[in-house]
Amino acid sequence: MKKKVFIIIGIILLITIVGIALLVVNLKKGDNKENASNALKTSKYVDLRGIYVDKSDEKDHPDEALLYVLYTVKSDDINIQFYTYMANNPGSALTIKINNTNEYKDTLYTGERRKTFRDTKYENLNDGQKVLAGTSTKCVGMFRVAKNDLKEGGIIELTLTGTDSFKEVIEYKTDDVQYYENGEEILKAADPESYEEAKKISEEKLADIDENLKKQINTELQNNYFYWYISTIRQQIEFDGNTFKVTSMGYSSGGTFEIKNKVILLHYDTGVTNQLPYEFKDGSITLTGTPE
Repeated sequence: MKKKVFIIIGIILLITIVGIALLVVNLKKGDNKENASNALKTSKYVDLRGIYVDKSDEKDHPDEALLYVLYTVKSDDINIQFYTYMANNPGSALTIKINNTNEYKDTLYTGERRKTFRDTKYENLNDGQKVLAGTSTKCVGMFRVAKNDLKEGGIIELTLTGTDSFKEVIEYKTDDVQYYENGEEILKAADPESYEEAKKISEEKLADIDENLKKQINTELQNNYFYWYISTIRQQIEFDGNTFKVTSMGYSSGGTFEIKNKVILLHYDTGVTNQLPYEFKDGSITLTGTPE
């Protein structure tokens, strides 16, 4: 009888141990919002909110992981000036090296997924920004890395560089990397306040407007052409009926468009939709940004 009791107790203990082990694994790999905030790392000039994997990228890139790095650059004593990165040489002030072996550049500058942070105060340090003494700037970087690099027990070394030999290095464990379904879920978990603010801004921009006002704006669009520059390369847009055409360096692309409260939605024939911000005042329209 005692033997049977010991066997039963042994089985129960084994099941309990297995259950705990599975729970630990899930906490490391799962969508754990509490861990996302607890993984904060700090140095003199950088507060690292966390590193997150966007699982929606797995289908197109099964051997790679798309990382979002959310951090704040701060300074109490010096002005920190960063370099400008061009489309033909993408990157940002932040680079990462994993396990002291593979090094990666920031891909957010040319990535479609940057739109997740479009309406937030997060910046990508690719445009020669300056962080003045006594201020701070929220930043986001994006890196596509080999999935094998993120195995347990590894170290991610993040290096922030600027002018005048500025360099700040901070380390992060691969075990602390968090996994979420997409970029929106990452922002929602990592910075709920910024997520809610961005949601309100987006709703306002995309609100429908009065048909009479829409006709006035459309008339202005039809009677003019507009342009902007990306890395010194001129981009020109023209509107004709309900279609648009963007021309640059002899090449053209286009599609249909919609006029919203603060943006013009450009629906490209390729399936991509960009937002072109504008202001309409005193019967005249002005572009207030570039499409993204």
